[in-house]
Amino acid sequence: MPKPTCIRCKAVLDPPLNQHALSKCGRAPPASIDQLWPDCEALGDACEAPEETNIAQCKVICETFKPDSEFQDKPLTKHMLEALFQKAYARPKKASVPVVKQNLPLRASTSSNTTTQGSPSAGAQSESTAAVSSPPPWRLKFQNRVGLVSPLPKKEVITCVDRGLNVCKALQPVDINRRGVSGKAIFVSTNYVVVDQLPKQLFVYTIAYGEIKTNDSNATIADTTKPPRRIKRLAEKKLVFEGLREETPLQGRNDWATDCDTLWSGTALHDATEPGFVMPHIGFKKATGRSATIDHVTFTYKEKLEFPAQDTTRSLLNSSQDGERGASSYIAALNGLVSKHVTEARHGIVQVGPNKFFLSDVYSHMPHPRWKPKSQGEDTWSPLNAHRGYYSSIRPGADRVLLNIGAKTTAFLHPMPVSDFLRCVNQGGYEQYGDAEGLLKNSMLRIAYDRQQFHDDFDPNEENNRRKAFASLGSMPPGQQTFDHPQKGTIDVARYFEEDLKATTVPNNIFPCVNAGVRPRMIDGAEDPETVGKQLWVPAEFLEVVPNQPLSQQLSPNDMDAMLKAAQHAPGTLQKLIAGEGFDALGLTGKDADHLKLLGLHIKPQLLQIPARCLPTPGITFSDRKAINVRNASWFLETSDGGPPVTFCHVPQQRARIHVLDLTLGGVGDLAGRLVDALNTRLTRHSFKFADGSAAQTFHLVTDSISFNPRAHEHKQPPRFGLQDLSDETLITKFGALAKSYNDADSFLVLLDNKQSAINSAEYARVKRVFDQHLGLHTVCLTVPKFTFKYPDTKEEYLDVPGGQLFSNLALKFNLKLGGQNHSVVAGKDRNAKSAFHDIQADTIVLGADVSHAPSKFPDCPSVAAVVGNIDREFATFPGSMRLQAKGQEVIAELRNMVAERVVAYSIATKKFPTRMIFFRDGIGEDQFDNASDVEMERVKDGYEDAFGTLKEAKVSGLTLTKPAKLDLVFIVVGKRHHTRFFPVDDANADKKGNVLPGLIVDSVITRPDVTKVYDFFLQSHAALNGTAKSAHYIVLEPGSMKADQIQALTYAFCYNYARASKGVSYAGPAYYADRLCERGTHYLKGYTIMNMNQGHGRVITDDEKKGGKDGMNAFRNRVAGHISRQTTWNPYCEDVPSRKNPWHPRLDNVMFWL
Repeated sequence: MPKPTCIRCKAVLDPPLNQHALSKCGRAPPASIDQLWPDCEALGDACEAPEETNIAQCKVICETFKPDSEFQDKPLTKHMLEALFQKAYARPKKASVPVVKQNLPLRASTSSNTTTQGSPSAGAQSESTAAVSSPPPWRLKFQNRVGLVSPLPKKEVITCVDRGLNVCKALQPVDINRRGVSGKAIFVSTNYVVVDQLPKQLFVYTIAYGEIKTNDSNATIADTTKPPRRIKRLAEKKLVFEGLREETPLQGRNDWATDCDTLWSGTALHDATEPGFVMPHIGFKKATGRSATIDHVTFTYKEKLEFPAQDTTRSLLNSSQDGERGASSYIAALNGLVSKHVTEARHGIVQVGPNKFFLSDVYSHMPHPRWKPKSQGEDTWSPLNAHRGYYSSIRPGADRVLLNIGAKTTAFLHPMPVSDFLRCVNQGGYEQYGDAEGLLKNSMLRIAYDRQQFHDDFDPNEENNRRKAFASLGSMPPGQQTFDHPQKGTIDVARYFEEDLKATTVPNNIFPCVNAGVRPRMIDGAEDPETVGKQLWVPAEFLEVVPNQPLSQQLSPNDMDAMLKAAQHAPGTLQKLIAGEGFDALGLTGKDADHLKLLGLHIKPQLLQIPARCLPTPGITFSDRKAINVRNASWFLETSDGGPPVTFCHVPQQRARIHVLDLTLGGVGDLAGRLVDALNTRLTRHSFKFADGSAAQTFHLVTDSISFNPRAHEHKQPPRFGLQDLSDETLITKFGALAKSYNDADSFLVLLDNKQSAINSAEYARVKRVFDQHLGLHTVCLTVPKFTFKYPDTKEEYLDVPGGQLFSNLALKFNLKLGGQNHSVVAGKDRNAKSAFHDIQADTIVLGADVSHAPSKFPDCPSVAAVVGNIDREFATFPGSMRLQAKGQEVIAELRNMVAERVVAYSIATKKFPTRMIFFRDGIGEDQFDNASDVEMERVKDGYEDAFGTLKEAKVSGLTLTKPAKLDLVFIVVGKRHHTRFFPVDDANADKKGNVLPGLIVDSVITRPDVTKVYDFFLQSHAALNGTAKSAHYIVLEPGSMKADQIQALTYAFCYNYARASKGVSYAGPAYYADRLCERGTHYLKGYTIMNMNQGHGRVITDDEKKGGKDGMNAFRNRVAGHISRQTTWNPYCEDVPSRKNPWHPRLDNVMFWL
């Protein structure tokens, strides 16, 4: 007869009681009372605690036991300890039941496609667990079988809203140095409300979290033995605060708010003699419903914020008391109070980030990229929804505190069964996300079937306990994904669900199993031992996507288009939404609005009307110097509507040729020749002249001329390649010999397919890399849909030559690439009116600068910085400089060097050294204004000085080299990422779409208070094609010698000076040029990342960098950027000419080839 063994450690038990002491058990004793129950439960027959021991004695024994402890002069056994624990903590005694299999998802073994159902050695949950209920009958219970049920109602288009709006006039006197007076005085409505009461003071505490420990009675062995960890994720911190709010000193208080890293309170929460306070042993529920404890949460007093009634707006711009720079701690505190009110005042709110709040029941379905809905409701199978919400932010106005409220739209995962989700994604169109696994990354799933209960303190079928975090998708369907069953050996997942769980819904073998456990982590080609055996496999049919989960990835171009359509609202409609649905969603109206007073706030729910001005429209002239008609910030490229084409101001007269290069997969046949003829005709009428009087021949690339493996496509014409199939080297080799016969003025019209946006972008990037960087030839790309039409009766598509407007737009691009000037901006509509830039033409260089943080799967991919500057007095040509810098770095590292390059180029071209500089800096957030003031402006000045030294040493012939004692610098930050909107209050000051008229200037009430010399203004310079127009926000950090009216007028003129459009653009042209040059740099960068994605040279972080924290990571990223800058895949000339930093062909240095 076999000897009895311990259920936990399998050791032979000591006779005669068949027990053994804790010191002899191979399973280590619990380290604390929190881990006692998982160790002592389900040990077979239970013991009774002696009647003479009371509950208090039992608690003392449980809380103080050690491995060699004794009880009543006998070794304390596991069974005794369990009995004492049951009595001490009043757990009801359960009848002994047979050991049964736990009805939970499957846990993986070390095999790639084999899982084990509960191997302790693999860290899985033990199957030896006593059930407290009978196995439930099989039932699938989905919450969102057909998705959400309250779709967004159809949009109501309203042109103008002006009902009961709060009218607010500017109170401060006009200062012409800070605010302008030119233009027609008007009023506009805006999406701001007044905050007319603030708390007198706020006490600020920083929060530090201790270690988290699982204390479930049903915790896994791995959970109770692995080292404690600290909380880092915001979602976990929010769950901790659900427990904290029930503890002293927060319990019963309503005058505090937190973002889980900082806490703001209207009254002090700590003893003034102490640095803060500690809240120990906080219990909370995890997202999966499991219980856990954090050993402590420490609140450290930081500062007290005071809001003096007579100077509230100035206080909002102050830095925190410890000298931190950047965003005001006052604004952060008030935003925290507002956010708390929003989340507590209304149900159905999903908070994303600190101040964005989305409505769970207000959404629209985003269309599937491959499916065209044929009937109502068919598009509900898209995996994404566009949810509407609202943004709120406290802003310091010119003379009062304001709250900015804007409508927002973002993508959420569509709640549906995971099998339906996979079926939808597998149709294609989601490759950019990494397919289904990428879309589901960081998401929560819901177990849809009922599970058996094994612990009386945890019901797995309660709704909050059904959630599991998505880890990964398996490679096998349920019929092939196997695991080691403790009784049956190796079986597949489908059989386990059918036989053990009695599933009447048989999982199919179409979709892979879903891992709802731990994602496998690979180290040096092998799985990390810490993740081995911790996978949980569940058939996709038995899980569903939890509602209210925003997508964590950047949208694909197709989904971005769908999102923009959902987010577009006519101005009147948007105004009505904010003043109605928005106010209600943010708790400014309704029954809970008065709760704001508990936080010391009062917000008046009325949109403001504010004073504004409308500047006169700049004039546009061409070669005849006659101003043409400008309507709603747009003009035709004809002398009159429908008349002959205009002649550009300046077209370089040289031996130019325009070639048509057909790179489409199927070829366009003889249409290429007709495109040449039509383009030639149009360009000639715009005053182009060609060598021999005509454009050159067209070129077609076919498989006969390039060695590669063509894809298996059948076409009526000869088989052709996909451009994405070719490497940069292949195209360079093909065109290298031909390029030698071209001159600098030769350009190519490149025809591309319009396949999936991601592929088209890759083709476009490859064309630009080859022609810009290696051949030094100009290209303009045109996609097939631009010349694809449909027969009105059959809807059959056909190719044809497009209309003249498209060729005029192409002509704009070709001319500026050749160094020409398309149009001039003048002050007024009179013939021979003076230039809009007359006051600065003689001595001013205008620069634009930007930084682009390119999204890339390449780890630590560098950012691209660019500076552009004019080289003529007409401000028509803005060549540029480009550098790489550390990933995510906002301050331009090599700004000094690039400014020097631009000043040298200007001086050589104009034969005069500039005495004034206007610098438009794009892409700086408000928290970076200090860096711009302290760092970048000094680098600009240093670059100016360096340029003078370089020119003085070079002794350029004919150059007038005179430097003023001090550079007259105007430094303007261009802001586009804001939520301010303006609405007309009457039809007389509105365009046909209900927007404010172009030329609108707002520089009072909602702008910055008079704290420093820094001031700002909003300028609406363009006409929105759809939705509500968004004005640009200009922050003048350094005004130089210019008054506000002059800066505003020049900025407006530069919006009309943008060379490649026949309309005013949304922000100043020099900043726009820099933005486009940065975008071109990201295409160049792909040439390196594609070739080196899997190579680590130059990109391995050192031990010193790891130990260096934030500074060490910055050093690593700087080293990566420097390494890539020295590679020929980024800069083909870095080896031959080490001093050359710009990564394009030298022939393109003095033209705007990137437009």
